[in-house]
Amino acid sequence: MAPVDEVREFMECMGGATSVLKKARAKERARIGLQKLGYGAKNGTWKNIYLTGAYELENPPRPAINAMAPQGLQEGEVTINFMVDGMPEGLNPDTGWHLRLSNGALTGHGICCASYSEAPNTQFKVTGDVSAWNTIGCLTTAPNKAFNIVTP
Repeated sequence: MAPVDEVREFMECMGGATSVLKKARAKERARIGLQKLGYGAKNGTWKNIYLTGAYELENPPRPAINAMAPQGLQEGEVTINFMVDGMPEGLNPDTGWHLRLSNGALTGHGICCASYSEAPNTQFKVTGDVSAWNTIGCLTTAPNKAFNIVTP
């Protein structure tokens, strides 16, 4: 089918040109309404939801990420490895954390640690499963960037 014929058939299926224009105006009104609600919201959560909905109606949808493709994981996802590699810059040497992964939730609490020593520890030993971070990385899934808030 030729592109012109395809467009005509599509417009006919949507109820004609006037119906398509009505739907476009309704979408624009919804965007304006969500934007006004977002600017007027006092609560940060609702402000974010309203403005995200307005942004979604104004801009094309984001492409979905193929997690199986190597470039899919390089598009802004924060991995466990990334978090662990960045930890030394922000760690307080006098405190520590105990992390628990249970029922799909990673929780933790602070624990007391020995104070930081300037002298290197040459007898440092690692016990337990050192591949635990890799296991956690395999159990996590990247969020779907193409998830719509307002549109179906």
